[in-house]
Amino acid sequence: MRWVVLCWGYLFAQEHALLWGQAQAGSAAKGSLYAPVQNPAAMFQTLKPQFSATFTKPYMLAITAFTFNATLPFLKQHYLGTYLYHYGFENYQEINASFSYAYAFKNQWSLALKAIYLYQSTGEPYTPFQQIALEAGTLLQLTPQWDIAVWATNINGALDQNNQLLPVRYILGLHHQPNPKTHLYLDIEKSLRLPLAVRSALYYNVYKTVSITVGMGNVPQRFALGMELRYEALLFHWAIQYHPQLQWTPVISLSFNPEYAKQAAATAVSD
Repeated sequence: MRWVVLCWGYLFAQEHALLWGQAQAGSAAKGSLYAPVQNPAAMFQTLKPQFSATFTKPYMLAITAFTFNATLPFLKQHYLGTYLYHYGFENYQEINASFSYAYAFKNQWSLALKAIYLYQSTGEPYTPFQQIALEAGTLLQLTPQWDIAVWATNINGALDQNNQLLPVRYILGLHHQPNPKTHLYLDIEKSLRLPLAVRSALYYNVYKTVSITVGMGNVPQRFALGMELRYEALLFHWAIQYHPQLQWTPVISLSFNPEYAKQAAATAVSD
């Protein structure tokens, strides 16, 4: 049970509501708000610093998980990303802290490396568990409408508190933008322990400041819905995901990105 709870934090709970509403499909979404918590290679083409706070109620449990993540572009081709995740109650605490770096080549291709510090305390008489896991990946813009990403987790072979290998996953992601309002995502994942997982999602801009997401996947089976609202540089994301056995998980994210305010101003002028 302790391993299952730790893997919840390592794999899922730190994710942004936008990604949650896409059923975790979106590893090839360049410049995304959730890049530091999924595939930091997707931080490239982020023009200004962006920040997000996410609140998750895993499977409607009484405890709320919290995540803060940020992307900081600097010197045109360099990007730093970080997230801090906490979940716990009186006798149980789980913390993940991540730092990542990405470098972009000619604004078309990026490489990234991420280090994650994992901490878990289950109270006396257990000794707190601490570990560092490394991840690495890349993202390539094939055309203005197509992107492809490859990402690998736990490349250093980190072990859990029972000396079992933490999840090792290899993810292939595709992103297609057929028109300015529509984004399509496909992620194919192979874990050393689980069957092949396939996740797909649609992001659609319904109105200037309103967008919706729909996603689905297997291993485990999931179905997700999400909504995005924008106001100037502020973004609100709400998502809910359904699991056949564990039922519903609601997620809310609040984000800040000054680039969106610039885009909104440009749209207002054009109108």
